[in-house]
Amino acid sequence: MKRSTGIVLLVFLIVFVISFVTNILGPLVPDIIKGFSLSLTLAGLLPFSFFVGWLGDQFGLRVGMTVLFVSLGYILSIGLWAKPLIDNATVSPAEFWCSLIGGKTD
Repeated sequence: MKRSTGIVLLVFLIVFVISFVTNILGPLVPDIIKGFSLSLTLAGLLPFSFFVGWLGDQFGLRVGMTVLFVSLGYILSIGLWAKPLIDNATVSPAEFWCSLIGGKTD
């Protein structure tokens, strides 16, 4: 099978950019968390928000927001409906749904 030089160079470029960005963001995350009073989850979503912003600049806001809603909806659906590997009884389903609607579970 003949290799396409352009595809190989593109893969090398993508791997380089991803490793470069992760190596830069790794040491900056603690400072970002302290400086902006963010949780670790929100700090972890920063690279994704930059990606969505780039998509919005390159292809239009509709494409960027569609990627955002589809991917976050997928993650939310997995988190809510997938059967967890470890049984976690920290928060019961009743407490979770009541907290969403502002009810009490006493």
